[in-house]
Amino acid sequence: GEKGILNHASGEITKAKSEELDFNETYWLDQKLDFNNTSLNEVISILSVIFETTIELENPSAGSCVLMTSFERESLDQILQIIATSFGLEVEKKDGSYILKGNGC
Repeated sequence: GEKGILNHASGEITKAKSEELDFNETYWLDQKLDFNNTSLNEVISILSVIFETTIELENPSAGSCVLMTSFERESLDQILQIIATSFGLEVEKKDGSYILKGNGC
């Protein structure tokens, strides 16, 4: 799939460059997430939007941990468990939201 950008003033439609696409716009298509030297803060932000839930870090310094991995068709629970295992964190699910506990990397 490709993305078009509509200029409302001129009515012109242009093809978007791949760097103009974000995770939220492409995840629905292939259910794939590629994180390449992505901070845990950014990963959590992306996952929160895609899965429409709240994800927090108990220890804010863990947000600087850097993730390099891909996920394809995994559930949020699976993704968070892999992240937790990678950084020595624990996942707590509470009232439909998530807290990652521990010091991290």
